[in-house]
Amino acid sequence: MRTAPAIFGRTPGTRPAVVGGLINGVAIGTPLLVGAASGEPAAGALTCIGAYIAAFTNEGGQRWSRTRGLVLASIVNTAAFAVGAVAPRLFPLDVAVFAALVFIASMGAVFGATVARCGTMPPTAFLSGVYLTEHESVAASVLLFAVGGLWYAVATMALTPAPRLRSLMATIGAAYSKVAVSVADETKGLATNRSQVETALRAADNAVLVLAGPGGDDAVARVARTLVDGAAGLVDSIATLRSAGQPDPAIAQEYRALGESLQARLDTIAAELTGGKCRVPRPSDLALDDFIHACNRMRQAAIDGDAGYSRATVVGQLRRRMLAISAAVDSASAQVEGLSGRPNLRLPGPGESQGAKFTMHGLRSTMRLTSTTYRHALRATVITAGLLALVTIAHLPHGEWAALAALRVLRPQYGATSQRAWQRVIGNVVGGTCAAVAIAWIQAPTALAALLFVIITVGFALRPVNYAFWVLFGTPLILLIGDFTDPGNWHAAVGRIAMTMVGTTAAVIGYFLLLPDWDINRLPGQLARAAATTADYLDAVLVLVADPTPENRTAVDAARGTATASLRGAEETLAQARNEPGRARIVSAATVLNELSTITSRLAALTSLPADRSSPIPHLDQYRQHAVAAIRNSPGPSDAVPDAVAVETAVDGMGQYLHDLHVQRETELRAQPEADTPLRAAVRENQPVIEELGHIAETIALLANAVTADGSRGIR
Repeated sequence: MRTAPAIFGRTPGTRPAVVGGLINGVAIGTPLLVGAASGEPAAGALTCIGAYIAAFTNEGGQRWSRTRGLVLASIVNTAAFAVGAVAPRLFPLDVAVFAALVFIASMGAVFGATVARCGTMPPTAFLSGVYLTEHESVAASVLLFAVGGLWYAVATMALTPAPRLRSLMATIGAAYSKVAVSVADETKGLATNRSQVETALRAADNAVLVLAGPGGDDAVARVARTLVDGAAGLVDSIATLRSAGQPDPAIAQEYRALGESLQARLDTIAAELTGGKCRVPRPSDLALDDFIHACNRMRQAAIDGDAGYSRATVVGQLRRRMLAISAAVDSASAQVEGLSGRPNLRLPGPGESQGAKFTMHGLRSTMRLTSTTYRHALRATVITAGLLALVTIAHLPHGEWAALAALRVLRPQYGATSQRAWQRVIGNVVGGTCAAVAIAWIQAPTALAALLFVIITVGFALRPVNYAFWVLFGTPLILLIGDFTDPGNWHAAVGRIAMTMVGTTAAVIGYFLLLPDWDINRLPGQLARAAATTADYLDAVLVLVADPTPENRTAVDAARGTATASLRGAEETLAQARNEPGRARIVSAATVLNELSTITSRLAALTSLPADRSSPIPHLDQYRQHAVAAIRNSPGPSDAVPDAVAVETAVDGMGQYLHDLHVQRETELRAQPEADTPLRAAVRENQPVIEELGHIAETIALLANAVTADGSRGIR
């Protein structure tokens, strides 16, 4: 049984779209007010329905491209409405046309960008034409419906402000604010809330996707991508501080002071991203200088024989880590400087990217039973058309609402379908009851129009937050629009609620019976793809470590993007699979994804280290060969353990190399305390890299041993 918080829980990274809600309130509600004021409530209601349906084709974006898309979608919806209005209730012709429209809508982008934009609105408009048009007023009804859609396009063009960068950059700023808290907690020895940091980073990553999408700004998106990756690298670099243990008493005070200074610097970055205020030149970090002086005193004590070399080595490691973190903060600060001088940038965007185009080859390749899209289209068509045929034959009042409810609920994944079913049931019971009460009590069309304006505004404001909130307000909205011309008749509202429940139930049952498509069956392929792209990412990073050239850096950036996208897709599939019946315990799949995500985070930290390399790292080729193979084989039937063992062997060889370096360096330190010798450079450059490679090796070992409880590999 789903809990209320799960159904009505806020989608991470979202907030009420208050401005959007007000704009939709004006664009959809104005025809009702005009109709009520002019004594033509029926005309106002039909125009409002045209605007209401157009609202679901609003994908945002640049002003003119958005308006062109809305106008085109309005033309398509008006055509569907006209077909329904011209031939009302000609069974079975109406069912056949509805089935064709549902199939095309469910295939989505296969039939082109316009079909994908319109979604399920053409079949909705068709049924509206069938059931809301009187035979003697077909032309007037079609005209009013078209006016409603075009009015919505014009109203949103005039009222919607241009998208701005500041809100997106503020999301990235919020991530840096969490990183600031993390570094302060870590240096003070306090527990860090890792989940909050990861949630903020995911929200920031989504903001980058918006910036890089249609209507975005590629130049700003590149900077934002660097900032988000830098924040992720900082999180992992900060996490490595804990492995060093408590700071040496000789530097503890300066260490914690530096942590507070880093927090302040990160908070400044967050404030600049959020508020866009110009930078005030920052003086040198005195806390960093004090920390370096404290570390130098410990080093001198080791030279003088007053402190052991091992103690000085630990302090030196901590110094290098803190310097790397400070350098990463400075890098982020420099990136922000180019953006903070523009307090509320508009997204100019040279133009929208080309949408999907319809081709016969694409249609033929999709129309296979192995295609998720095709199976969903067949399922949705049969269920919704079957419902419409049954309610027509049985002459059930308001039976078309059952078909529309099923159309709204059905999704390609069972988890999404069942989630929407629960949300629609609860939303219809609560919202529908409120609508019936309002219809029974409020008799004046003007008062109903005012109430509808409020409902539209609140409903569209909360729609991005959670679909359940939309159903809660959307149900009374459409019920009140439908009864706008007949106030006081609450019986019709009850009948529509009942048919909605029938359609919702049929959608869930129909998913089980007709071509069920379980995400659990797709999960192995998604895991294999995620493992392969993560292995490619590791391979690219290790090539960069061995040969830090601009070309290799570009290859790392490309590999990181591919790996991140594959992991996100696998995580979404896993989340849907958890909602499927009997599939709640997908233990090993979750473990594999968790370890792969950890590896990608570690790789981000590794690439944030200085790229200088005056001497090669031994055993790196062996590490690369077996680490890539171990990750690539981890989700499949192949045994990745031998490769993981070989990785550990390579790490042991690197550890021995470091040990030998320190033995030589201890002798050299007393003879040449100030010289920047090759030994000193090798320790400074290679030790942080080897330490990160060791952490990655530990994760690879966990990944290679991710088995189910019965000892078999794979998923259960």
